[in-house]
Amino acid sequence: MKRTTLAILLTLALVVMAVIGTGCSRSSSPVKSTFAAEHGTWFWLESVGGIAGTKVEVDSVDFNLYLKFTIRDTVWSVQVPKGTPPVGADFRAGYSISFETYNSEQVKVLRYEQDVHAPQAMEFRGRDTLILTDLASDGFTHKYLRLSN
Repeated sequence: MKRTTLAILLTLALVVMAVIGTGCSRSSSPVKSTFAAEHGTWFWLESVGGIAGTKVEVDSVDFNLYLKFTIRDTVWSVQVPKGTPPVGADFRAGYSISFETYNSEQVKVLRYEQDVHAPQAMEFRGRDTLILTDLASDGFTHKYLRLSN
């Protein structure tokens, strides 16, 4: 009887693991964001790229740039003169995040509704640094610092 109970428990465990494994597969089609990592306000630090590999840093410009991802799957961006609070928005749009194949790699891709910006690969370095890379030839890589959740 003990042997039968053990066999049933092992079979049940294998079935549960198989169900969990198939339910966690990644899709290549955009879905509404279910990632909490991007939510909050982000402060732009630098952008590098373009044909000449130009580097633009926050200290070399007379403005501040902010991104804010809301829980309701909306992202807004605002560029303001230094010393001015980030009020209003230069653009506000819905967004989705999905895993997609780019240059033979699976990357997390941020897509903006209404094509307000080209799609960007999204990467986190630690909890408070966000790297957005334009998915276009001669695109830019943008670095942001988390200000709030």
